[in-house]
Amino acid sequence: MSAATLIKEFPDKKIALIESPEIATVGVGESTIGQIRNWSTFLELDDKEFLKHTDGTYKLSIQFTDFYKKGESFHYPFGRPSFENTLDGLNDWWFKKFIYPETPYTDYADCYYPQMALVNQNKLSINSDGQFEDFYFFKDTAFHFDATKFGLWLRDNYCLPKGVVHIKEH
Repeated sequence: MSAATLIKEFPDKKIALIESPEIATVGVGESTIGQIRNWSTFLELDDKEFLKHTDGTYKLSIQFTDFYKKGESFHYPFGRPSFENTLDGLNDWWFKKFIYPETPYTDYADCYYPQMALVNQNKLSINSDGQFEDFYFFKDTAFHFDATKFGLWLRDNYCLPKGVVHIKEH
């Protein structure tokens, strides 16, 4: 990722990617957060292209299970909350929680993030402009992919074609 960023920012500089053939990488599924969209947009990466080569998928939120209380989970949705149908924005939910303390924390995301209707059904819908109320698909999503496969794809399909020198030494 560093080599890709450097060659994009400094296309006239000589950038080297050094890899040891004696040290194995660990291939794990990697869950990203929304800021990776800024980076992939900066590089002008085609997410449909790299996702199909990295066993990847889109993410609309991060789910935390047993984080606050054993047996409970809540989502941290990506994007901006929508306060369109509220009297006092976020305070509406805090008042609701104060008056009805048994209100689950999952209710917060469901109230203010329209994409949660899709998340809760493990669905994703994209229209031509990527807009769903205050949720913008091309900015408010992240990815989950095999990190090793992504590194290889990025090296072979982005870095090397742009002139990054690949050195395999220990």
